[in-house]
Amino acid sequence: MNKIYLEQFIDALPYGTQRWLRQQAGLTLEQAIEMANSYARAQIRPTFRETEKPLPNKALAKFDKKATKSSTDPPPPSKPRPLRPEPPVLSGPQCYECGEWGHIARHCRKRKEKEEEPMEVGYVPRAILYAQETGPTYYLPFSVIGALNGVHMFGNNQEVLLTATSTENTRVVWKSFHDSINLIVMSSEVDSNDLYLNRLLDNVFHAMVLVVGLDELVNIKNVERLKKDLRACYRLIDSFLMVSEKSGDLTQCVDCVVPYDGPILQECLDAFTHAAESNFGCLMAAGRVVVATEKWWRLAAQEVMLLAWLVASLALHSSRDYPVYLPHGSPTVPHRLLTFQLVPGVDVCVLCGPTPSLQKVETELVERYWRPLQDPVKACLRVQLRSFPASFPLHQGILGLLLINREQKKGVYTVQAQPSEDKQQQGVNLSLEQRRAALRAFYTLAVSQYFPSEQGDEKKVPHHEEFQSGFTHNALECYVASEEHKCYGIQTEQHQLFLLYKPDVPTFALRSTATKTLQLFTKDSLF
Repeated sequence: MNKIYLEQFIDALPYGTQRWLRQQAGLTLEQAIEMANSYARAQIRPTFRETEKPLPNKALAKFDKKATKSSTDPPPPSKPRPLRPEPPVLSGPQCYECGEWGHIARHCRKRKEKEEEPMEVGYVPRAILYAQETGPTYYLPFSVIGALNGVHMFGNNQEVLLTATSTENTRVVWKSFHDSINLIVMSSEVDSNDLYLNRLLDNVFHAMVLVVGLDELVNIKNVERLKKDLRACYRLIDSFLMVSEKSGDLTQCVDCVVPYDGPILQECLDAFTHAAESNFGCLMAAGRVVVATEKWWRLAAQEVMLLAWLVASLALHSSRDYPVYLPHGSPTVPHRLLTFQLVPGVDVCVLCGPTPSLQKVETELVERYWRPLQDPVKACLRVQLRSFPASFPLHQGILGLLLINREQKKGVYTVQAQPSEDKQQQGVNLSLEQRRAALRAFYTLAVSQYFPSEQGDEKKVPHHEEFQSGFTHNALECYVASEEHKCYGIQTEQHQLFLLYKPDVPTFALRSTATKTLQLFTKDSLF
């Protein structure tokens, strides 16, 4: 880790200081800082010729007249002969930055000096770091993106914070982070709303922090290098824009699985994490947390959610050693995220420091702790689509379920609530995509309109209904009935439950079935 910090420190220095430090071998970070300070002081220290004011020509002439010649005086120095200019180098590659031969633009000294020139006070560089799209849309031209950013900047100059607006068929939302990064999202979906779009922007920014760190985003020194570094989080950001089988992007809670052999897997994970010299570990199945250590749950909910989505978005490998920044706990100091594929689709993850090595954990600890538990590990895949075992006796009219633990910020989400479904027999006309859209829309409606706001920074939206005597309490239950489906939501101090029903379920039975379902999942502290 010291070598990584040393390399990052040297890259941030001016070109001359970089070249001088790289000539010194075997430096530590402390020695590099001290030598860089010494080099900087030496560059700005005035010399005799710079401070001593030369005498005018008349004074020199008077002084020469009064001086006496001596035979011991040395002869006056002769004028140095001008050196013959060297011919220009015409071999090797030609730099397209300065036009000279012998180097490429990436190593051009003039380019580095130009990048290191100080900016004028009050000037804020504006550059497009990336632009991502999803669905049947077209690539936005630079003029449109610049106009959207210009409107936001104009509002800031007038001391007006522009957060959202609507056009004929598009919803636009702006959000600024640390007075450095401005994110803009545009959605033409019919059911798009400010709650989801604001959480999307929040997830995108913290995904950038997770991969590149907060310092690189707040103190932007080289925009081109930042663009290159941000490519590592493109797949993670794309996963937020696509239709997913998980709900963490909307709820900002951790998607979980209720396994068959939870106590056995928990005991094995605790022992494995302790042997790996860490307190932070979890077992994931298709991006959903199966079991985790106590310290893992103490991380911020958004950090745990982002780590799970990051592991699911990475290319398949048997093992990884990935540097990550915790957006809330450690946004400037990276940690090592070690992941090991136990079976395809199931990974065990550990957050640790410089030790142990990836090879040691993979060859010794994984084999010792997880090889005997292949059957319980494979069983996690059988429940990851439904998120809980088939032995849970749910009401036959339930199509989808979203259960959230408000204290631990974790949730169980599925739109395949029944173990085996036959649409023709049950008369269900909703596809899985339609179920996801309906359940997510109902959650958004309930949280933004009826249930108290989960986050203090979100403004409470006024209710649609107009009450003659006012609305003096917070709603604890709500429901929606339509021709295609019915939804019911219930909230307690610790849990929130949102259910999607078939349309033929009687409305008067929604409350009783929702209460029984909540008791089924929360009894014996199961969730």
